[in-house]
Amino acid sequence: ALNEIIAKSGKAPTIVAGGSASNVLRGLSSLGHRSTIWGKIGRDEMGLRYLGAMQEVGVNGLLVETELPTSLVLSLVSPTGERTMRTMMAASSELRCDELTLDAFDEIDHLHIEGYAFYLPGVPLRAVQLAKEMGVSVSLDLGSFEVVRLFKSEIVKVLGLGVDLLFANELEATAMVGSDEAVGAALLAEFVPLAVVTMGKLGCYIASDEGTLHCATDVVDLPLDTTGAGDLFAAGFLHGYLLGLPLASCGHLGALLGATAVTVLGAIIPPALWPSLRDSIAYHRQP
Repeated sequence: ALNEIIAKSGKAPTIVAGGSASNVLRGLSSLGHRSTIWGKIGRDEMGLRYLGAMQEVGVNGLLVETELPTSLVLSLVSPTGERTMRTMMAASSELRCDELTLDAFDEIDHLHIEGYAFYLPGVPLRAVQLAKEMGVSVSLDLGSFEVVRLFKSEIVKVLGLGVDLLFANELEATAMVGSDEAVGAALLAEFVPLAVVTMGKLGCYIASDEGTLHCATDVVDLPLDTTGAGDLFAAGFLHGYLLGLPLASCGHLGALLGATAVTVLGAIIPPALWPSLRDSIAYHRQP
C-alpha cells in the first residue's frame, strides 16, 4: 500500500531514520546526552540504514532482529506544511514485553516511551515497571489522539505506575481529559507530577503541583513541514528537565527545537543548524 501511494505521488521519497522515539533521541544525542533506542528491525537494507543513521548521531541501538521487514512510516506533507502519516508496522509489531529485561536499564537515568508503543500489548507497562524498579525517571508522549481513544484505560494504568512527565498535544489532551490548554494540562497533572500540553504556534502549557504556566514560542510564518516538531519539542524539554532547569526554561528549549523543526523537511534538524541552537541553549542557561 505504501508503494502505491509513493507511485501515485510521482516523487521519490527522502528516506531517513525516523519514528517518534528515534526523533527524540536524535535530538537529545545532538545536545550531548548518551542515548539508547530499544526496538526491533528486520534483517534488511532498511534495518542497516536505520542502525547506521542512529549510530552516526551517537544513539546506541539495543535492537532485536526479526525476519519481517523493518518498519516504515510514510509522511505526506501538504503545501502548508501539515503532514499525514501512513505506517507499515512489520518488524516492530513483533516486539514483546518479555524481550525487555532489567539489563536494558544498565547506566540508564531516564526512559522515554512513545505512545505508539501501546499497539504492542504489555510493552509500556513492562517498561515502566522495570524503570521504576531500577529507580529510573519516565516520560511518556501520548503519540496521537487515535492512540488515546484506543488505549485510554491502559494509558491510565501505565501512568499510575509512576510516569513522571507526560507530553500531549491539544488533540491528545482533549481525547484524554476532555480539554486542552491550561485546563487540559492541569487535568493531566492529576495523573502525573508534570504534564505538558503543546499548542503548536500558541506555545505550551506546563502543569505541576506548583500550578500551570504558559510558554510562548517563536511563530514560523510559513512552516515547511511539521513532521517531528512535537518530538523535537520533547527533546528540548527533556534536555532542560534532565539538567534540572526551571520549567519555564524547559518549555523555552522545547519551543526552540520545535520551531526549528518546522523550518526543514522531515524530522531531522540538519547538522549545520545545531551549533547555533547549542549556543542559544547555552545562553539561555546562563544566570
